[in-house]
This record gives sequence, C-alpha cells and structure tokens, in this order.
Amino acid sequence: MKKYLESNISLIIKVFLFIQPIIDILTSIMINYMNINITIGMIIRIIFLLFIIYFYLFVRKNISKYKLFYLLGVLLFFIMYLIVIIVLKDTSVLFYELSQMIKVLYFPILLTLIDKKDIDIKINDLINISIIYLVLILIPNILNISFNSYTQGKIGSVGLFNSGNEISAIMSMLTPFIIYYLFNKNNNIKKIILVLLMALTYFKMGSKIIIISLIVSIIFNIILIIKKSKVSKEKLLIGVLISIGLIIITIIVLPRTNFFYNIKLHLDYLGINSFTDIFTFNFINRFIFSDRLTFLVMTSAYYFHSSFAEAMFGLGFIHNYATDLVSLKLIEMDFFDVLFNMGVCGFILVLYPLAKEIYDIFKVKKNNLVIFVSILSIIIAFLVGHTIVSPAVSIFLIIVLKLNKEKESKK
Repeated sequence: MKKYLESNISLIIKVFLFIQPIIDILTSIMINYMNINITIGMIIRIIFLLFIIYFYLFVRKNISKYKLFYLLGVLLFFIMYLIVIIVLKDTSVLFYELSQMIKVLYFPILLTLIDKKDIDIKINDLINISIIYLVLILIPNILNISFNSYTQGKIGSVGLFNSGNEISAIMSMLTPFIIYYLFNKNNNIKKIILVLLMALTYFKMGSKIIIISLIVSIIFNIILIIKKSKVSKEKLLIGVLISIGLIIITIIVLPRTNFFYNIKLHLDYLGINSFTDIFTFNFINRFIFSDRLTFLVMTSAYYFHSSFAEAMFGLGFIHNYATDLVSLKLIEMDFFDVLFNMGVCGFILVLYPLAKEIYDIFKVKKNNLVIFVSILSIIIAFLVGHTIVSPAVSIFLIIVLKLNKEKESKK
C-alpha cells in the first residue's frame, strides 16, 4: 500500500484537483436543497488534508525539520486557540470556531507539506479544469436553474455553485492560464470552445474581479509576446487577432451583460454623477471594496480593545460573543481576517509559508506566468478575500505556487 501511494501521489493530487468542481456542486446541493451544514466538500477536503499529513509523515518519512517544526507549531496553536475559546466564550461555539480555523489552516499546511516534485499539473490540465467550471456555470444558466451570486439588487449567474465569491476567485486565478493558452497553443478547436465559454459566462457572472482579471491577463500576455524577440510573425498575428476579437466581443456583448447592469446599478445607487466623485471614500469603500472598509474599521476596533490572549490568538470567528454586538461577518479581506480572527500567532502561521513560497518563485523559478498569477492571487486575497481562507480556492493557489513550468515547456 505504501509503495502504491509513493508511486501515485502525483496522480492522487491531480485527481483531487480535477474533482474540485464536482465537490463544489455536491456541496452546493447539500446546502441549498438539503439544508445540511456538514457537507461532502468539507468531509472530502479534510480527508485529503489528513491523507497528505499521513503520507509525508508515515509513508515518505523523510520529512524535513522545517515541515515537522511547522506541524508542531500548528498543533501548539490549535491547543492555545482551543483554550482561549473555552475560557473567553464557551464550549457551545467550539465546532463553529474550530471548523472555521481548519478552513484557514488548510492552505498553509498543504502548502508547507506538498513537495514540488509531487505536482504533475500542466497548464493544459488547468485549462481542462477551467472548461469544467465554465460548462457547469453555463448549462444551469441555459436551463434557468442557476443560482444568483447576489442576494440583493445585483444579478449574476454562478450555475449550481453555492458561493459566487469563491467561484469568482477560482476563475480569476485560472483566467491568466486560459489567455496564455489562447495566445500560445495550437489547438484551435479548444481555443474556440474557450472563447465561446468565456463570452457566455464571464459577463453573465456579474463579477468585477473576473473582468479585471481578464483585462490584465490579456495585457500581460500581449507584453509577453512583444518581449519575446524570437516570436514568429504567425504567433504575433494570432495574438493580435485574438485580442481584437475579444475586444470586439466585449464591446458588442457588454451592454447586455449582468456585469454591465451591476456596474450601472451600483453607480446609480451611490449617486456618482461626476468624475471627481470616484475619488471619495464613499466610492472607494462601497464600489471598489463593497463596504469591506466599513467592516475593517469595526473589526479592528474590536481587536485593538481585546485582551492580550485575543491579540495573540485571535478574536475567533464569532466577534463580541455574549453581547448585543455579536457578529459572524468576515471582512472578506483575507489578510485582515486572518490577523483579527486568529491573532498575531495565527497570522504568522498562515502567512510565513506563503511568503517563503513567493520568495522561492522570485529567486528560483523566475517564470513570468507563475509570478503574475501569484501576484494576482495575492491581490484578490487582499481586495475581495475568499482565496487563502477558502479550501475550495486555496488548493488552486497552492498548485499555482508549486507549478513546474519546465514540465509544460518540455511537453
């Protein structure tokens, strides 16, 4: 059994990545139609986390001192977090608090343990996963059974997925790879499929971050093409034609999209009548950050008036427990959520592996696409959240950070 796991760990990780859309759909069905909070997605992802810990500790066995020390740090933090919750709140909130903490720690634990050599994911694999997501968003929309990604006013289609924020973050992360594929690969049939799927789903989803990711990804890939001195005229022409095609499609389709409707609705609601209005705090907070700055101010006030124990190990995910101001609302800006909810110790525990991996990318890999997607993902985590604190999304960031571009180039 151990020999089988050792020989097939790359395949297991790849299969786990490919079933993410299916897991998310099943999770959504359980939440929306069965009212079940303990979902199959949670169960499968925890099983995978435990499997990875088991594999590197007891199958491969040659775990580095850094990884072992990190796991001990996680265990120590878990115990201290547990004590703080029990002392300052009570045992009735333990399940909720611990389940939320595990969601956050999911990313740094996997990022720390999984070896780069065990990642056999190529760009073509990410494209196939993108197609699965896009199809699962489009078909329910065509059948008129799609969930709305917004609860009030705005409209957006997310297929049968439960969280518009998480799907937006995943697709925003995968978009640069899609555009790279369109500009650099030769499978014209798949390119046509991708362009059609993007045209039919991106603007229907109504998400600003996806459109921003699309625009900056196109610009980035054009710059890459221009920088390549040895690029053929044929590839350059294809890149230009794709860019022109996407621009024309955008101009024609944009006024008829949920994205355009949401932008117009939001601007009208905020009373934006002149160019100078966009420089006000009200515009920046409510349009760009969707009121996240308001929640940031509120939560930071709780945190800076907290006890030493809470400052070190966090307020928890239920703020102001046993008061009239009790709140479960996240800021939805990942780095602040981690700091305030899990304290200074939790912040270091979560962010150190990410900082280490980013440093290695710049120092060793020097791959423009990986660097670009990594930076884009961190910006998404900072601005709209649901990236490093959501296992459904963070697994893709882990793959991106450990993506071996050399294998793709040799393919």
